Order: sequence, then structure tokens, then C-alpha cells
Amino acid sequence: LHNLKFDETVTDFGVRRTRGNAVTCVAFSAGTGLPLLAVGTTSGAILVFDLDRRQLHCVMGASGGGSDVLAHSQRVRSVQFLHNKPILMSCADDNSVKQWAFEDSAKDNQPKLLRYRQGHSLPPTLVRHYDSKGGDSYQQSSDSVSGSKLLSCSVDRTFRVFSAHKDDQSFEMSQRSVARRAKRSKISDSSVLQLGAVRDLAFCALREND
Repeated sequence: LHNLKFDETVTDFGVRRTRGNAVTCVAFSAGTGLPLLAVGTTSGAILVFDLDRRQLHCVMGASGGGSDVLAHSQRVRSVQFLHNKPILMSCADDNSVKQWAFEDSAKDNQPKLLRYRQGHSLPPTLVRHYDSKGGDSYQQSSDSVSGSKLLSCSVDRTFRVFSAHKDDQSFEMSQRSVARRAKRSKISDSSVLQLGAVRDLAFCALREND
């Protein structure tokens, strides 16, 4: 952190010594709450520093950093604090935008993920209209299906459901806490535990409302 007016270094947070990440973007909090510095990295982790104490506040998405929720799975492109609010916005190459809230009572100083929007980070391999009446929906026109959802699989090993009406109803089908299972099994690359390449799929709406 350098003071341009006096051309002197205020402090060195040693980001390179923390997981060996390269810095891609930075943001300073303004207004209420702790004075924080958020640093985006090439690995997808976001490092947050306390400017008063001049020390690491938390590591969002780093293995062993106290969080099972990855900040991002790919390079962080931008981070920005909202004015006068302890809220951080972040976006990355994993095709996601996330909103985080910092709370004084948070465990391990980890922020809470408030909301996010995310799509596939790599090209889709299979897309089907979801038809709640059943049948081969890929052979029907979008006007003929009663549902308003798309089922989509991708090279990024994710299976997602997209809503055509409300984006906040889109979601990724659970793969049972991949990051937590990888940490427990001491596997550095959690993607090996994810779903493999999807060749085809079928669905039935019989118990849709259960």
C-alpha cells in the first residue's frame, strides 16, 4: 500500500506469501464498519485486510481459511464495496456476480453470501426445455411446453436449471458440498469430484411439488 503524495510505502500485506496468488483487482471500503481492503486474485480467492490493524482479516475461498463456500472458482475480475455499507460485490471468469455482507459477529470474520447470479463458465453440452407434462421436450417448441425452465449441462461439470421468467429462481443442482468433501479427503482439485460429462438426460414431473 503506497502513499503517492509522499512517495512512501505505508505497509506491505504480503499477498504473494498468502497462497502464492497474483493480484487482479483491489477495493477499499468507505463509510461505516471496519476499514477494509479487498484483493481479488487469479485463483478465485478474495483476500480481505484490516487497514487499522494492518493484518489479514479473512481469506474468502481459500482452503483452510475457515470457509466452505468458494468466493469464485476462477480469476476474480472486479471487487467493489458499496458506499457506506459493509457489502462487497465481486465478479469473476466463472461467469458469476456475488454480493457479500461483512458482519461483526461473523465466525472467523467470514462474510455472508447474500445473493448471486451465475451461469455456466464453459460452453453448454446439453440443453432441454423442462416440460412439467412430461414427454420428449426437446422435440417440442418452447410455446408448447407448460414449464418455463431450461435444464442445462456444461463442460464445466455443472448441471443447472434456468428460469425464463425470474432469474432469481435459477439454480445449480446440488453435488453434495464438493468443496467440503475435497477438503475432508485432502484433494486439492475439487473438480475431480464433480459430475462427469453428461450425454443425455430424462425427467418426470410426477413428484414435482413434493
